[in-house]
Amino acid sequence: MPARWGRLTLIAVTGGVPGALLGIAIALVAPKHYEATALIAIDAPTQFGALGDLAGLAAQFGVPTASGTSPFYFAALGSNTDVLDRVLNMSIAVGDSTLHLIDLYRPGLRSQPELRLQKAMRDISRDISVSTDIKSGLVTVTVTQTDPVLAVAVTDSLVNTMDIVGRQRLHSRARAEREYTEVGLDSARRKLSDIEDALERFYETNRNIEGSPRLKLAESRILRELDLRRSLVVTLLQNLENARLEEIRSTPLLTVVQHALVPGKPSWPKKSVLAILGFGVGALLWLAVSHGREFGSTPT
Repeated sequence: MPARWGRLTLIAVTGGVPGALLGIAIALVAPKHYEATALIAIDAPTQFGALGDLAGLAAQFGVPTASGTSPFYFAALGSNTDVLDRVLNMSIAVGDSTLHLIDLYRPGLRSQPELRLQKAMRDISRDISVSTDIKSGLVTVTVTQTDPVLAVAVTDSLVNTMDIVGRQRLHSRARAEREYTEVGLDSARRKLSDIEDALERFYETNRNIEGSPRLKLAESRILRELDLRRSLVVTLLQNLENARLEEIRSTPLLTVVQHALVPGKPSWPKKSVLAILGFGVGALLWLAVSHGREFGSTPT
């Protein structure tokens, strides 16, 4: 048995060494890919336009509340078509020259700009990875390119574009909430005025209600509705002010915690990985060939 294992080991090494050398050779001649990574934090408000402690009360009257933004929302912008469109068509400085990524990804199809942009978006999305750390809330943006300097330039452009698009969307959201809240506030004020008028008419009609349980009950119902309407008006005023503040917000939403650095070595191909893979494939193939030869030479 030891002799058999020794022979199998020799056969595996005989086939594995050439496979490992072939893997190293492939790693040396294959196109290099470089990864640039940036780490960003989200400075967007965790809650704006919310109705605070009276949210439940406002919901009873059909007033919408806006959910807060999260790192996952901004991480999704890394694959957003609007973001990719801007990145592909903006001028990116690489050394002493500038280029448009769409010319790099899709130099042809100039007569079909829509198809060209669609294919370029599909290609660049494969070179972009955006992930979120649940505990820290930080977003990691990684871009892969065949040139290390270009990888950094594309990463910076992507982060800046994500910030611009994110700000525009939050502004649009705040504007829509402000407009909707203004309409709701006008309606709430009219209904509050109606309740106040109803209470006034009730007192004019019923001068003495102390001896009537039915009138006391009717009064309490009107007063309770009046308190609810007043609380709703106050809530809507607070919500309106928050939406106005967010609508004029101009500070960046993304803070770069770690800027992308020019990678010193390619992320792929890795000589060690291809060498191990080549050794394994070569060893298995050589063992299979040797076993086939032994089986073919065995007399039946």
